[in-house]
This record gives sequence, C-alpha cells and structure tokens, in this order.
Amino acid sequence: MREDERVRRLTTENDIFFACDHRGVGESMPETCNPGSYDGLYGSDYFYAANAMMLGESYVAWRVHDTLSTLDWMASFGYDKVHLVAVGQGAISGALAALLHPNVRQVTLINPPTSYADMAETKYQQWPHSAMLPDVLAHFDLPDVYRELAGRGLRIAQPLDAERQPLDHAAAVAWAERIGLDASVIE
Repeated sequence: MREDERVRRLTTENDIFFACDHRGVGESMPETCNPGSYDGLYGSDYFYAANAMMLGESYVAWRVHDTLSTLDWMASFGYDKVHLVAVGQGAISGALAALLHPNVRQVTLINPPTSYADMAETKYQQWPHSAMLPDVLAHFDLPDVYRELAGRGLRIAQPLDAERQPLDHAAAVAWAERIGLDASVIE
C-alpha cells in the first residue's frame, strides 16, 4: 500500500488513517512454506487457502472476518464513520466487509477483480487460489457487491481483469456501465 499514490494521498488528506493487513499479508505473512514464497505456485498464500478449503471454510471469509473485527475494534474507540480503502486481492474481502459493516460510509477499491464469472470463463485466469470463494457464482458475483456499495460512495480505481491486467480508463468505464454502475464510480 505504501507505493500506491492514491493511498499516500489519502494518508495526507486525512487526520486519522488506519491500515490493516488481514491474515497472511504484511506483518502476518507466514513463513511456514519456503521463505519468500508467498506468491509462488505452492507458497504460503496457496497453502493457507487450501487448508481453509480442506476444513470446509474459506480463506476469503477468514479475511473478511479480520476486516470486520478491525472495524469493530475501531468503533470501540469511536471511529464509526469509516472510509474503507482496499487494494488488489484485499479488495475482495474489503468489499464484502464494507457490505456487511454499518460503519462503512465510503468505499474505495483499488485494482479489484472485475468478477468471478470473468475468472471462470477465462482459460488462464491469474487470480490466486486464495481469492476464490467456493460456490460463489451459485449465489452472487462481485458486480452484485459493487452495485450494493454504490450507495456508499463507491469509487473504483483501475479494476483488474481475470488475467490480473488493469483495464484502461475507457475499458473500466465500459465495464462499469455493463455491470450496472454509473461511470462516475471509476477514477
């Protein structure tokens, strides 16, 4: 997050700014597999996602829980009007947590995935196993979440397709309109 200009701008524009690494990233990144293998084919990120699946659970859900717990902790100190900013793979758990937590008043998603359907329909999708929600498409897709968040001041910066390639601004606007979002949500 430190390298993202949008995040740096938010930290300077706001008197109070909290950053949270959900499980498996940042300070909580495990070294239980080969050290430095987080993004590797069978690195720690994959390992913990696979363990969650073997337990009949979801790594995404665990990460949503982490974000919700952080929002509850912040509320215990009086921070009850939150602008939630989530980046990349964290945009999935951030968007889901924002949908569930009443204190989230505004949402900015930087490099979120366009949809699980796009991932399912792309021959060589590049999102990691840890970004997957079991049976998600039987119930909803990410554009459904994004439409729900539109009422909370949703902003989306440079969404990523199934191959984790950024959509240029024109393509992002077309994507937003195609999924039923006002083009003004695209930064």
